[in-house]
Amino acid sequence: MAPQGTIPLAANVLGTIGTVCWCVQLAPQIWRNHRTKSTEGLPAAMMFLWSASAVPFGVYAIVQKFNIPLIVQPQCFCLLCGVSWAQCLVYGRFVNDSYKLATGADKISESGKSGLQHYS
Repeated sequence: MAPQGTIPLAANVLGTIGTVCWCVQLAPQIWRNHRTKSTEGLPAAMMFLWSASAVPFGVYAIVQKFNIPLIVQPQCFCLLCGVSWAQCLVYGRFVNDSYKLATGADKISESGKSGLQHYS
């Protein structure tokens, strides 16, 4: 497919509206995850794949000389999916369990409880 030469005004207007709607769709999810400190029900693999798929699409949009909104959209979407994926790792079990395993935090808290019960 040959790169675009001229871009009609309607394409720029509709592209801008579509970009704003497409990028804003993840903002409420990111805000909810942050507020509740939970990503239950949100698949981390999906967020990672969405973020990773935006990279080649962004390159393609630049090479094909799409209009500016369609060039910006994959980068914004990649960033927001990356933030959501990071939240899945931080608020999900993966990082919490790995942190506990690496630091022994779960063993320390269990030994502290048993020690308190022993002296009660």
